[in-house]
Amino acid sequence: MADNSAVLQTNHTNWDNRAGAPQNRPYDYIEGRVGTNAFNGTGAQTVFNIPHGLVNAAGNGIKPTYYNAHGIDAVSNAANIVTATTTNIVVTYTVAPASGTNNVNLNWIAGR
Repeated sequence: MADNSAVLQTNHTNWDNRAGAPQNRPYDYIEGRVGTNAFNGTGAQTVFNIPHGLVNAAGNGIKPTYYNAHGIDAVSNAANIVTATTTNIVVTYTVAPASGTNNVNLNWIAGR
């Protein structure tokens, strides 16, 4: 599977320039990744893993504090459980998507 993710970084205030600003990241700073992934449905597979690529300073995977995934069409949007681990966003369907090539299409975001 190709890496179709992009790095997302925002910092919409001048928090760091304020007097007495903390040395850690401000609350409105988001660091993360977004992407779109296509999977082949098998008619039996109900769990799809999307590598999010978030790591700490030591290079170890971290669980995102914010994550989401949703389908971009009716078949893909039937997922009802989205969770995350230190390596993946995990999308679970109650009923397996039908067999097909690239018929499970998911947009996703993971941030910390």
